[in-house]
Amino acid sequence: MVGETFKPWQRESFYAIHVAHVCRYWKEIALNCPGLWVTPLFFSPGLLECMVARSRNLPITVSYRDTHTKHSPGLAAGVLDTVSSQMARIQSLELLELEGEFGRQILSRLTQPMHMLERMSLSFVKDVFESIPEGLLAGRTPSLKELYFECLYIRHWDKLPVGPGLTHLEIRYRENAGSEVELPSIDTLLQVLKLLPLLRVLSLAHCLPVPNLPEIPHQPVCPSLQRLCLEDWDEVMCIALEAVALPKARDIELRITYMDFEMEFLGMALDYLKAAWAEKTRLKVLEFDYAEADDGDFHLKFKMLSNDAELVTLSIPIPNSAYYIRPHPAYETDRLLTTIDDRVDFSSLAHLRLSGELAISLPRWKILSRCETLHTVSIAKAGVSDFVSALQGKFTVAGNENDRLPSFPGLSTLEFVEVDFEKAGMSDSIETRPATFRLQRALNGRPIGRRVSSLTVKRCKGFSKKDYSHLKWFVPKLAIQWDEYEAIAHIW
Repeated sequence: MVGETFKPWQRESFYAIHVAHVCRYWKEIALNCPGLWVTPLFFSPGLLECMVARSRNLPITVSYRDTHTKHSPGLAAGVLDTVSSQMARIQSLELLELEGEFGRQILSRLTQPMHMLERMSLSFVKDVFESIPEGLLAGRTPSLKELYFECLYIRHWDKLPVGPGLTHLEIRYRENAGSEVELPSIDTLLQVLKLLPLLRVLSLAHCLPVPNLPEIPHQPVCPSLQRLCLEDWDEVMCIALEAVALPKARDIELRITYMDFEMEFLGMALDYLKAAWAEKTRLKVLEFDYAEADDGDFHLKFKMLSNDAELVTLSIPIPNSAYYIRPHPAYETDRLLTTIDDRVDFSSLAHLRLSGELAISLPRWKILSRCETLHTVSIAKAGVSDFVSALQGKFTVAGNENDRLPSFPGLSTLEFVEVDFEKAGMSDSIETRPATFRLQRALNGRPIGRRVSSLTVKRCKGFSKKDYSHLKWFVPKLAIQWDEYEAIAHIW
């Protein structure tokens, strides 16, 4: 378990050595258990050689991050010798952050077949752009299931060492690669994918072809595909989507870099998604997240339930520029919701999650409040005041003027995380009562059978012990999870 949790370059991975040093009895057990030594540790040439020998003839995992070879020539030679001498035994090969002469020497060793290899991951640092060698693995890897390349230029895509058993393929060029190297043609890429009937995961970053648009889009390949991730500039992505129809994968992620986010692209992506699944896609879970990601983009994600009841995901990251050009967070979010609403069916919406520097206007909340299937609303680090105002309302059921339902009639679970109940909303110019007071009134005023059963409040400002006590008193059956953040903050 420890061996699967930690990488070989982490000190915690010394589990096998620790077992061998408990006592003489456990030392004998460890020495006679080759399975403990199948992941060699690259901390010293002697340790590496010892572990390879103790693993006997079992398949081994070679996992190495090139961060110390500059300071340890002996270790670099040990890695090269291990890769060269154990080709027939390597089941998983992971070489990360390669660069310089060492990286080129590693590549030069990978020109003979590795019949037991099931997983290969080669990653060069971003400022290095090497080419894979001619005849990589001699083009023969009968057991290969997963192949990952990063910052490795592929000159001949039709000579990739892929076979019909491949299930994962991820190729990542660095940004702007198209201006430095020749990208594959659309026909070549499709021919490669046609050879992979079992492919479940496909990820292509900054290596999408820029084809001449066909009169009729190419039909998707890869019948077993479950996850598709495409990353590139907005113009390249648009051309690619027009040239090849989206496949029917359960999970689709379109990552756009360096683009002033436009609703037109979101609409186009949704249109392609509808074409891949059904004419009318029913929305099940909607997630808005403007929290900044590690790559500096802002992510919009929403999950949909297609007509064949398979859960699918479409994720479109929103670049930084979109965050700064919004006149108001609610305005941009309302535009997003309108674009989505024009193309998908909100009638089955069950879970709405809003997070980051976002807000939904009161008129839009009132539209969402009519959704009878919506049972969970989660708001994190976003505006909450307009939602509480909408929660106080009622609406008339279509076709029956005498039948009035409370807003969000199916609502059962509310979650607030890191929100400020004292922060005003867009509609609060005429509203002087605090959001916590209005929340109490709204929850207490709901009829039996339409009551919210669960409320979670974590790390929220403006929610006091008094508010907690009032809710417990006025809504006694409401299960409240509160971390007493406001009370603890006053103590500190």
